[in-house]
Amino acid sequence: MGIHVKVNRNKLYLDIYLSGERHSESLHMTLTGDAKQDRETRRLAEQCRAIREAQLLTQAYGLVDTIGGKQSLYEYLKNMGAERDRKNRINKVLKYLGSYPGGESIQIGQVGEKWFKGFQSYLAKSSGLSLGTASSYAAATV
Repeated sequence: MGIHVKVNRNKLYLDIYLSGERHSESLHMTLTGDAKQDRETRRLAEQCRAIREAQLLTQAYGLVDTIGGKQSLYEYLKNMGAERDRKNRINKVLKYLGSYPGGESIQIGQVGEKWFKGFQSYLAKSSGLSLGTASSYAAATV
């Protein structure tokens, strides 16, 4: 695994090599030509690289992601759903997650087996969905 900060046309990217595959992620930072400002921008980019590397390492070893785990599950799924067809089950489950007590505020790091089983039970009993559909929708949250 390797992560490096790369510059392409004055824009900063993370060049990530993981499991034999390479891809890049934009840092949405641009070098201006001002030495002092560019030095600060590169320092921030290096901090972003270190955070992203920590996230990838926690995923690789099955550890809890202390950074991404603080994000709301509802917002995370909403962002994922925006990139998919509106008929995708991620978009469909948002309606039920929003009406589930605490569903809009639960953080990703708080989702455990107890919460998952409770949500699955809610889908099967309270929403009128079939057991198969409820299981499919609940699986979309993990």
